Amino acid sequence: MQEIYYRVNRIKSDKFEFADESALEDFIWNNIKRLFRLTPIRRQHHVSGNYCDILAVSETGSIAIIELKNSEDRYVVQQITRYYNELLVQKPYSDKIDYQQPIDLIVISPNFHKDNFTDKQYSKLNLSFIEFKLSGELELYFDAQDVDSGVSCRAEVPFLISQGKENIIEVPSIPRSFNTGLSRCEYIDSYLLLAAREKIIKFDNRIKEIQLSSGDFLYGKGKTKPCAQIRFRKKKIVETSRDMLDFGLWLPIALYSFDVRSRVTRVMLPGICLNQNYDNHDYLSYRLHQQGVGRTRKVSNSWSGQEYLWHFLKKELKEEVNFRNLEPYIDKYCSLKQYSNPTKGRLEYMEFFLEIALDTWKYKLDYPK
Repeated sequence: MQEIYYRVNRIKSDKFEFADESALEDFIWNNIKRLFRLTPIRRQHHVSGNYCDILAVSETGSIAIIELKNSEDRYVVQQITRYYNELLVQKPYSDKIDYQQPIDLIVISPNFHKDNFTDKQYSKLNLSFIEFKLSGELELYFDAQDVDSGVSCRAEVPFLISQGKENIIEVPSIPRSFNTGLSRCEYIDSYLLLAAREKIIKFDNRIKEIQLSSGDFLYGKGKTKPCAQIRFRKKKIVETSRDMLDFGLWLPIALYSFDVRSRVTRVMLPGICLNQNYDNHDYLSYRLHQQGVGRTRKVSNSWSGQEYLWHFLKKELKEEVNFRNLEPYIDKYCSLKQYSNPTKGRLEYMEFFLEIALDTWKYKLDYPK
């Protein structure tokens, strides 16, 4: 049987971390039975616009929802609680799972935020926190321990050192004003937003988080070379007292020029992209708003997210693209660019647009006209 290798980054001479959550997920999926005595059923199971990392079943037939984190996440309890609620409604794989038994919620992470323990203390659900670390010299081991019971387990990790990851970029702690703004917003999935923030900062060591006097957060190499913006708007949503959030990306818009990346502008993604419950395909029907007062000026008079991608993929792939079926072309583009594919249930389309914005930002910085 061919041995499977997992990508890791070297932190110290004898300490490592998984290269990303995808590598962590692959390892847990392939070793879940020997580590936790669970049988895997499905990975990236879709529930109301979100994806459970792993669903597994115990020897007695009870279900376990497993959420994986490659770094500390302050809001993981709220996230896995939503999965729990949706699974009780859907009851998938009923031929394998006994839903009369308690459901186990398992979070596997290298460390936990103090707020995680507060949320767990007041939760009525069966939550387990499992901390893990990778360490070794000639051989690498995954050591995990249940925070409450102290029960531990270990498995060897066949590994490859990821290339170009020697300089690990530290993500700064979330500013207090950022957390305050987020707490005042309604219908926002904080996990999606914080994951996007982390992805932006880790993309390149030249990207800095800049808090403007307006309260906005700008990401890029100084104020003149931005790639993303997060803005908490004080304008209230109709019939509520909650604030709104804008998520802006600098995307290429010169889709008919010789070089698709020769011109970029700030494009505000529709708020639904950060909603707790949205469907990827519904999201592509929403309008993309270009930078402008009152959000009235659009990237085009008629471009939706799907229309934008149609133009973009035609230009990037240099071939005709079927407007009604973008998935195979997105798949091809992701293969060329080594992006995670949103059509395969690995990422939301919001993050796919983020990949394009980050790649464009780096291209313009490395190859200025």
